[in-house]
Amino acid sequence: MGLGHAITRHEDDILLRGQGRFAGDVAVDGALWMHVVRSDHAAGLLRGIDAEGARVMPGVRLILTGADQAAAGLSSFALRYLPAGAQVTPTPFLPLAVDAVRWVGEPVAVVVADTAMQAQDAAEALIVDIDDGSAVTDARAAALPDAPKVWAERDSNRIFEHHLGDAEAFEAAAAKATNRIDARIEISRVTATALEPRNALALPDAQGCLTLHTGTQAPHRVRAELSLVLGLKPDQLRVSATHTGGSFGMRNGAYPEDALVLWAARITGQPVRWQATRSDSFVADAQSRQQSVDVSLLLDANHRFLGLRVDGYAPVGAHIGPMSMHPMTANLPGLAGVYTTQALHVVMRGMHVNSVYMAPY
Repeated sequence: MGLGHAITRHEDDILLRGQGRFAGDVAVDGALWMHVVRSDHAAGLLRGIDAEGARVMPGVRLILTGADQAAAGLSSFALRYLPAGAQVTPTPFLPLAVDAVRWVGEPVAVVVADTAMQAQDAAEALIVDIDDGSAVTDARAAALPDAPKVWAERDSNRIFEHHLGDAEAFEAAAAKATNRIDARIEISRVTATALEPRNALALPDAQGCLTLHTGTQAPHRVRAELSLVLGLKPDQLRVSATHTGGSFGMRNGAYPEDALVLWAARITGQPVRWQATRSDSFVADAQSRQQSVDVSLLLDANHRFLGLRVDGYAPVGAHIGPMSMHPMTANLPGLAGVYTTQALHVVMRGMHVNSVYMAPY
C-alpha cells in the first residue's frame, strides 16, 4: 500500500457495538470468585491476619495469606529490564505481603467464595493487624539520609544511579555559553485508567495444567512470568487473550492478582474469577512517568544549543516490578531530539518509595 492511502481498521466496529470479548465474557460453569484484601497503610509491620470469623461465613471456600504463600513456595516476580550498567539488588516481590506492607493497595490476603458478594463480605470480616510505620512517597525526599527506609534492611532507598553522556563536555560548553537556562521540572505521575479494568479467569484441568484468560498485550510474557512465580513448567500454563480493553504498557506483563487467581484455582480445583474495581485500578495498576529533574540548557549568542544537562530523581515504587526501571531510563537518548546539541549529560536516580511500582505507559 502506497503513502497517502487510508489503512482500514478491522477492530473498531466490534468494539463500538459493545461486542468485544474480554476475560469477563468467557462463560464457564461453577466459577468461584476471588476478592483481594489490600493494605490501607502506606508502610507498617504486618503483625497478623485473623481469618477465623471469615472462614465460616456463607459461601467461603478459601482464604490465603502470606503464611500460606510461604508454605506453598511461591517465588518473586523477576526483573525483565535493567538500565545499562546498573548494579541492582532486587527486593522480594511476592503476590502477597508477608511481614510488612509498603504501599496502599498492596495485597495482603485473598478470599475465594461462591459469589463475588460473598467473597467481599468475608473479606471485610478479616482482621488485619498492621502497626503503622513512616512512609516516604517523594523520590527526592527518599534520597535524604534521614528518610524512612522502604526496606528497613537496606542502607538507603536508592535502587540505581544511571549516567549517560559526557559530563566534561557539558562543563566545557558551560564555560563558553552566552546564555543559560536552569529549571526544576516536576513530571506528574500517571495511571492508565483503562476503559476495561483488569480481570482474570483461571481454569484448572485434570492433568494439573492451568489456563488463564486475561486482558493483556503480551500473553507469552505473562505466561513466562507467572510460570516462574508459581513454579510451573511453561507447558503447564496457557494464557489466552482476546480484547484487552486498554493497556498502553500497563498490561505489558503479569500482576500479583494473576498469580493469586491461578493459585486459588489450583488449590480449589475449580474455575476462579477476579475482576478489578475502579478503586483497585487506582491503587494497584502499575503507574508511570513521575520524575523530578533539574535541567540546564546552554546557548550561544545566536541561541544555538551548546549543552543540555538533566539531573533527576524518579520513584520506582516499593517493589521493583519487571519493567519498573524502564520509564525513567530507556528513553533518555531521546533528549537529543532533532537538535544539534554539542554536549549532553544525564544523571537519573531510581528510588524506592511507598507506592505501587512503575511500568512503561
